[in-house]
Amino acid sequence: MNKVIIVCDSDTGGIFDYSKLVYKKLAKFKNVEFLYHKKEGRFGYYKKLLSKVITANSTTIIDLQCLIWPITILLILVKKIRGFKLIFEAHDEPFSRKLKYRPFFVRNFIMKSIDMVVAHSRFCESRCRKIRGLPKIVYIPFGPLLESVKTIKDKKAKKLLGLENNFVGLFFGIIQPNKGLDILIKAVPLVISKINNFKLLIVGPSKENFEKYNKMIEKLKIEAYVKKIIKYIPVEKSCVYFSASDIVILPYREITQSAVPFVAYMYKKPVIASDVGGMKEIVYNKRTGVIFESENIIDLSSKIIYCFRNQKKCKKMGRNGFDLITKGEYSWKNITKKYLELINEFEKYCSKSEVARW
Repeated sequence: MNKVIIVCDSDTGGIFDYSKLVYKKLAKFKNVEFLYHKKEGRFGYYKKLLSKVITANSTTIIDLQCLIWPITILLILVKKIRGFKLIFEAHDEPFSRKLKYRPFFVRNFIMKSIDMVVAHSRFCESRCRKIRGLPKIVYIPFGPLLESVKTIKDKKAKKLLGLENNFVGLFFGIIQPNKGLDILIKAVPLVISKINNFKLLIVGPSKENFEKYNKMIEKLKIEAYVKKIIKYIPVEKSCVYFSASDIVILPYREITQSAVPFVAYMYKKPVIASDVGGMKEIVYNKRTGVIFESENIIDLSSKIIYCFRNQKKCKKMGRNGFDLITKGEYSWKNITKKYLELINEFEKYCSKSEVARW
């Protein structure tokens, strides 16, 4: 195989950070290029992408880290002429209702025109396998977005944020309806009835009007128990927030997978997560965190209280999570190995006189 081109239609966020690490790891073994739009601006990025696509051939793999809307359609049309291989990495379930701006018939056409789907959770893989006509589906675990983290003592981090002597639960990431922040906020009164030094730390940008959450907090009279930092924080600058937290809470209503548990594990923090999507694959109940029933406020509050009352166990869960992403299935050593196996299999097919479709 002459070249692998990794394409990411972003320059920030979890998918970009993941794509960048995939590139870094594979570049040690293969001829790999990484295209994203920040480097040359969006117009320059599309121009360069199209120039690469036009000159690609049957020995080229183009790895789409997201459905570049609507340029993916053009890539598929050029693919029929140039014969390169097209991989789509399913960070989300391709036919999720969350992606309302992408019509189903268009997504259906795209997914059935590529050569391979890489699913990053067993949940996503199983959902994809139920869809007729999809190409070959391969499972490669999602990996940690950070290879190492800056260290800061938990007490110092709490002091910097004004959270000294508190048991801190962190909600980190984009705020939107499927993330269930309202569920977590509603659980706070039940938690503080048992833990008077509990603090909820909310960190992340809001894709909806955050005022509704402010009104909810005010109505529940829990302003003193909530600290809000409503802006985008890159994972590489998240040190103080994760260090200050005792637990990381993911109260999602709907999700295919999440990068947040991997960041939590890098800081050796346990995770409380709802039982949706692929969360039960990432959060091992009572080993790296605890699972609660989605949208069940009472169950969520009881799990937070459990963690408060079992802080030694929680610290062990955090260490187990760290081991999982540095030595286990979700380590970059294992993930890189699986990518190389995938590329080598492509090369085996492309070495034949007639390139076979998967």
